[in-house]
Amino acid sequence: MQIENLQFSNPTPKIGDEIFFSFNLNLKTKKKQKVRLEYIVHFVKSNGKTSPKVFQIKEVVLAQGIHAVQKKHTFANMSTRKHFAGQHKFQFVVNGEVKAEQTVTVN
Repeated sequence: MQIENLQFSNPTPKIGDEIFFSFNLNLKTKKKQKVRLEYIVHFVKSNGKTSPKVFQIKEVVLAQGIHAVQKKHTFANMSTRKHFAGQHKFQFVVNGEVKAEQTVTVN
């Protein structure tokens, strides 16, 4: 399994913005397989350190081939999460393994 063509709609969002990301999941297995897709955002905290948070994309049974995935993520402040400017790392996980990562700079 591989993640290919990872793209972000805006690599430099502002606090309050939402961004979209998309990628292709390339499955090379012979038979259908259960796939759990997640992404981890390493959020910048007020002290400048980062804290990871896992978000589930979906859990499905997929056949061999290339499958398009797209998702929206928001940097809007909420009662449970306040955002801070800095480098936020996104990691994309397939069945528990990190397969791709990219950093966005939140202003």
